[in-house]
Amino acid sequence: MQMLQLWTLAVLLGAVAGREVCYDRLGCFSDDSPYGGTLERPLKVLPWSPKLVNTRFLLYTNENPNNYQVITADASSIRGSNFKTNRKTHFVIHGFTDKGEDNWLSSICKNMFQVENANCICVDWKGGSRTGYTQATQNVQIVGAEIAYLVKALQSGFGYSPSNVHLIGHSLGSHVAGEAGKRLNGAIGRITGLDPAEPYFQNTPEVVRLDPSDAQFVDAIHTDSAPMIPNMGTRDFVACNHLRSYKYYTDSIVNPTGFAGFSCASYSDFTSDKCFPCPSGGCPQMGHYADRYSRKTSGVGQKFFLNTGDASNFARNEVCYNNLGCFSDTEPWAGTATRPLKLLPWSPEKINTRFLLYTNENPNAFQLLQPSDPSTIEASNFQVARKTRFIIHGFIDKGEESWVLDMCKNMFKVEEVNCICVDWKRGSQTTYTQAANNVRVVGAQLAHMLDVLMTNYSYSPSKVHLIGHSLGAHVAGEAGSRTPGLGRITGLDPVEANFEGTPEEVRLDPSDADFVDVIHTDAAPLIPFLGFGTNQMMGHIDFFPNGGQNMPGCKKNALSQIVDLDGIWSGTRDFVACNHLRSYKYYLESILNPDGFAAYPCTSYKDFESDKCFPCPVQGCPQMGHYADQFAGRTSEQPQKFFLNTGDAKNFARWRYRVSLTLSGRTVTGQVKVALFGSKGNTQQYDIFRGIMKPGATHASEFDAKLDVGTIEKVKFLWNNHVVNPSFPKVGAAKITVQKGEEQTKKEGSGNGEDRMA
Repeated sequence: MQMLQLWTLAVLLGAVAGREVCYDRLGCFSDDSPYGGTLERPLKVLPWSPKLVNTRFLLYTNENPNNYQVITADASSIRGSNFKTNRKTHFVIHGFTDKGEDNWLSSICKNMFQVENANCICVDWKGGSRTGYTQATQNVQIVGAEIAYLVKALQSGFGYSPSNVHLIGHSLGSHVAGEAGKRLNGAIGRITGLDPAEPYFQNTPEVVRLDPSDAQFVDAIHTDSAPMIPNMGTRDFVACNHLRSYKYYTDSIVNPTGFAGFSCASYSDFTSDKCFPCPSGGCPQMGHYADRYSRKTSGVGQKFFLNTGDASNFARNEVCYNNLGCFSDTEPWAGTATRPLKLLPWSPEKINTRFLLYTNENPNAFQLLQPSDPSTIEASNFQVARKTRFIIHGFIDKGEESWVLDMCKNMFKVEEVNCICVDWKRGSQTTYTQAANNVRVVGAQLAHMLDVLMTNYSYSPSKVHLIGHSLGAHVAGEAGSRTPGLGRITGLDPVEANFEGTPEEVRLDPSDADFVDVIHTDAAPLIPFLGFGTNQMMGHIDFFPNGGQNMPGCKKNALSQIVDLDGIWSGTRDFVACNHLRSYKYYLESILNPDGFAAYPCTSYKDFESDKCFPCPVQGCPQMGHYADQFAGRTSEQPQKFFLNTGDAKNFARWRYRVSLTLSGRTVTGQVKVALFGSKGNTQQYDIFRGIMKPGATHASEFDAKLDVGTIEKVKFLWNNHVVNPSFPKVGAAKITVQKGEEQTKKEGSGNGEDRMA
């Protein structure tokens, strides 16, 4: 009966002569069929005037992401703004009762600025949307005409192509976009409809509603397509489904692979697992990246289904990539106390990991190796008879940093080797949390490269050494966990945040290679000390130079305590992150100093500094850095902790000695110093004792010399009391014993000033 009444009303109203209103610039608008007097649009209503609707264009750009600039179709207005003609332009158009200054519109813009340089124009037509629904649907025509007029002004005044324009409309805004597209004869590059409104549009002719002919590519996201029911409550409750469309779109911008849609006959078939996997042509990504789908315009009415999360992040919890496998945002990778945010790693294409080969034959210019094209390996200087060392940078860094290449060059001075710098800067130069998740893909790509070497060249993983700094240490761990029989991993101050305290599958751990050694240089807690490295032992051998927290020559100020994690390297890298960077500087220098970084087993740095851990045990001490794998006891069943001291600047290498003195002469107050002389040189003077010096008393002390003196030939013994004493009391050494930390033997002698050692 109700349908009959509506049909009767439509017939009666349709019989009334239509009206028309015309406006300068925009043209004429009618309330006649198909805009009024039809079953779908029974009421005959004219759109309001442009003045009443008051459409405004609020421009945000990468240069002004937080404060909009109001622009008009006037050329001077556009010239005076941050609008850039060499960028894409995205219009974001709200719907019924909304406004252009709502947070969701500017949030879409801000997310875009994270991934591209763009002009983002929020279309504010609240003057025409905040009225009765029927009137608002008619005002759609005015707003669409205003957008079309602005695009034409850009085209005529600035040579700006409509194909560079993307209209994103929510609800009634979808049909606003459709109206603008029609007026530009479908020349618009793309229109995205975010849950296009049903009442007054569904089943209407194409001229009234959004339609595939309105742009070169039209995609729509449907989130509230159940039959219309009365609106009975507040917006976020009753309209939750409707609003999800723009929330999904917002999230999709920073999740380019998180919304894959699967071609399927129905959602029932989709949930029955009848539509997996993606066909050979791939799956489109719902949202911002839908236009990358190769078959996007192969036919009208292509239907795709997917599931989302129930709250931000909405991106689905797994992505899969050829040759690399699948990656999840479920525990232990996300949703935990250590990793609260649910993020998926970026795609291999976006991270764009590169393998840069340097060898003894090409020490200055790299050769690019591509796992997808083995001919690049065949044509390179890669030698299967040599060891291969991969150097992996960390957060914010890049594979072409000078320290990475310097490490290769130092290696070439002592060995013939394939040195491959892993460049994943596109995946590391982003927010820290995203970079930490990208680690998984980079590690998988590295493992794939090792698989290619093993498959094509029978190259054994046992000949491979992965050296990773910061996040790069965990990249190495990921690669190692995927590569049975990997020879060695060296972690250079593995980063703490998002990794410390996680299960072994998430972080670097001893099972990732036959031998794993770790150097800790910034192991103080992240909060409040801003220590970027982990204190957790992650190797067979863990070295803690200078105690592992505060490196000589590095100082932090109050500013470094308040810099947020994602901004730590911005202009203050070498200052704020000095401790963190020391790890690779120590390793770099260790290559040319095979005995200059001897480390001592000890319970704590306090015991080490209290001279309780000298000399090396019978089995010897490991050398921190390049030669750690030469230590006979390197793979004990229990984790091993070692301590040493370094210099405060180049050269960092130090050699530890212990000197013991038994005094002779008179009782005096003063200080005793010694200097060592040997076959390779002599040391500076080092303090042995300060205080009351009694005959027969023995005093001992350990110190770290700047050089290895070689075979000890003599010891220079000095004392003074800084007091004028006319009796000139004499103090001598009844016995002097000198021992180098790595040696079990001791040198002994005696004398009053200089003594030859036996």
